[in-house]
Amino acid sequence: MSAGYFDSEQLSALYKELDRECAELARECGYVSAAQRNEIAARLLEAARKNPPPRSPLSVIGPHGT
Repeated sequence: MSAGYFDSEQLSALYKELDRECAELARECGYVSAAQRNEIAARLLEAARKNPPPRSPLSVIGPHGT
């Protein structure tokens, strides 16, 4: 498996999707265990690694990350 690095925007989107899927499962089943949440998160991360968003052109970053 390749290492997957995500920026803060991508991570935010992944967490929102995780919360949405867990909420949907909770509506269906009544309870989402930590193991179920971990399985959903693993599935979402694997999908995100296999289908990364297109890369934007590189921008110049200053010495302090600005």
